[in-house]
Amino acid sequence: MTDTNLLRTSIALLAALFAAQGSLADDENTEGTEAADEKVCFDSNRVRNFDGLDDDFLFIEVNSNDMYLLEMRSTCFGLRNARVIAFKDTSRRICSDDNFVEILVRDMGRTSSCRLSGIEPVDSKDQARSIVEARVAAKRAEKD
Repeated sequence: MTDTNLLRTSIALLAALFAAQGSLADDENTEGTEAADEKVCFDSNRVRNFDGLDDDFLFIEVNSNDMYLLEMRSTCFGLRNARVIAFKDTSRRICSDDNFVEILVRDMGRTSSCRLSGIEPVDSKDQARSIVEARVAAKRAEKD
């Protein structure tokens, strides 16, 4: 094998190795990732149901088995009574590490724009409600 062929083969092997590592990294950061420090993502076009648990938290169901609790960066007026939500983003993939995800919320004729601060997988709407209740109670305790 000539030096040129050896170099080409080495470059091809390195490219394949890097591509495989990138693919593995993408597989680790897909929908439903449950580790707290890992990226959690979902496809906004697959949201089947939602419920504004209060004006700071939104419960969503994606597909039939994936459920998430979304936390807003600040109070999102109208979220509790929202009839329509939309994700304003350049892609359909919404991820927990994206600081610029904006949610448009429409309630009784008014539209609000809210920023997302976190996404976490939950097992049920009841679990999401329990998490919200605990966080609200903790905030109240801090104020007292």
